[in-house]
Amino acid sequence: MSLVKNRVSVCNYVCVILLLALICVQLFVPFYSFVVKDEAVEVSLGDYVWFPNDSDNRKLTSHFTHKDMYGAEEVIEEFGEKFKIDEVALPHLYMLILAGFGVVFCLLKNHSFVPSIFGLAAGVISVVNFTSNRGLVVAEQYADRVETSQMVCIVCIVLGALLVVNSLFSVFGGLIAKLFTKKPAKA
Repeated sequence: MSLVKNRVSVCNYVCVILLLALICVQLFVPFYSFVVKDEAVEVSLGDYVWFPNDSDNRKLTSHFTHKDMYGAEEVIEEFGEKFKIDEVALPHLYMLILAGFGVVFCLLKNHSFVPSIFGLAAGVISVVNFTSNRGLVVAEQYADRVETSQMVCIVCIVLGALLVVNSLFSVFGGLIAKLFTKKPAKA
């Protein structure tokens, strides 16, 4: 059973690396690009969420709330409401909180399978939101206003999928180890 326990420990270290990569990609890599007065502006997802009152970020929000983008009547009929910054901020915040706890607990309790559940949740949030969230996956018809980096989307989806697979591997390995480990009988 030590092989299974070692596998759980290795999976937790891999989970830490994947979580840190996901955090870095979302916080620092340019994600949105748009034009302001004939000047191309690039903003990272973390910059947009954490500093919404920055001049470039306010301009990006005005692009999102413009009547030709997510303020159009057909968009309101489809989604039921206009764009709110929460559509971008909340998934990003949930992923960061789960990733932060996952990194800490995977390092502190690296022989337990339980911390990898944080990685599993962060991976699921990343995959779901970078494939379906209208604030993160900007449709092609809005490319004249705002473009998202498709490469960053793909990287976040791949990192999320790897987190899910790695975490499931760790959880099932840990459960197997826990079920088949014999406890010594008390005399």
